[in-house]
Amino acid sequence: MQNIKNLIGDTFRDYQANAVADPDMAEMYADDHSTFQTIARYLETGDKEDVVRASTIIDRMDTAPREEFIVACGMDFGPEWVSENLGWDIV
Repeated sequence: MQNIKNLIGDTFRDYQANAVADPDMAEMYADDHSTFQTIARYLETGDKEDVVRASTIIDRMDTAPREEFIVACGMDFGPEWVSENLGWDIV
């Protein structure tokens, strides 16, 4: 899950970079960071029910962060896993 962890770290750094200059953007990054961490915890268990919970959260995300997370999942788990377990196709 290295790519997912990298995404979480990058998102936190984006939050820090915007915390003073653009509080609205910082809040968005903080929300994405929290969501990414929640999804990662579900995926780490490997439990089918937790993967379904992660998929549900991903489906409800805004487009840009969802795409970033799906790509990171594809890099970590492979495109077939993402398609079978999360319902997203990576090309």
